[in-house]
Amino acid sequence: MKTYTPDLGESINEAIENALTLSSRKKCDISFKFNGLELQVNSSITDEVDYYLGTWKVLCKESSAAYKASSEYKVMKEKQEKARDTLQGELDNHIEHFCDKGATPYYMASWLKRFVELSDHVDVNYDRECVLLKLQEAGYKENEYVGYNGGWTPKISVKYIAGQVINCLNSIGLIPPVCITMCEKVLNDKSL
Repeated sequence: MKTYTPDLGESINEAIENALTLSSRKKCDISFKFNGLELQVNSSITDEVDYYLGTWKVLCKESSAAYKASSEYKVMKEKQEKARDTLQGELDNHIEHFCDKGATPYYMASWLKRFVELSDHVDVNYDRECVLLKLQEAGYKENEYVGYNGGWTPKISVKYIAGQVINCLNSIGLIPPVCITMCEKVLNDKSL
């Protein structure tokens, strides 16, 4: 038996084809590793790529099942769930404790920044309508100050950012991380 080493960037189909070509040329079994799984091909048995691709897929399923049954996976899964629960709790608390009464632009920039950071995770959920309502009740309007060419104060900047957050929640349902940078500019540049 000979071994074959797939090239960087080679697909599993290409690796099987190349190993079969080598098997045909050398008249022997060829083994190779792909994504950590070893596959053996022999062109005298069959030169059908799909046959060996099916074998490789079975190996993938078996490897995945073995990993999911391992203690390592269970520990990792518990850590992920704990981190998700912590993040979800922090996001829920952040939204619940939104305070717009007499809020300074710096408070709002800080609140919006943290909200975007916490909500930008696939594992957390929040009531989009609740956030929209809180922002609108605080006097923020969708797309406020878009196209504005005057002097940017912290108050105007925060109204613009909140307006963009409202727009994003209404249109695409999530907020791009660039809003974090915009909030940081307000928080770091007191001379706006």
